[in-house]
Amino acid sequence: YTNLVQQRNLVVTQQRICNFKDTRLKRAIELQKLQGLTKSTDPKNHQFIVHVRDDYDYHFESLIKEECFTAIKECFANATGKELPTYGIPTKDLNTQL
Repeated sequence: YTNLVQQRNLVVTQQRICNFKDTRLKRAIELQKLQGLTKSTDPKNHQFIVHVRDDYDYHFESLIKEECFTAIKECFANATGKELPTYGIPTKDLNTQL
């Protein structure tokens, strides 16, 4: 893992999470494959991790972290009827959690 930062657009739909670079789809993750979400509880940290079953996790950084977290959790619940496990870690850098 490297600390490579790439500008991406995150789109959450009723069936999947999509990651776009400009207008090109880079990755789509079915909501059913999600295992959980982790976020930093440090208010100055805007990082969160999407944990994916049988695949690599996805690390994001967004100034609207809480809104992203809520949207993913709500879409997951609507798609699966289950609550997505979420975790908060009091750290300044979630890179150590991947």
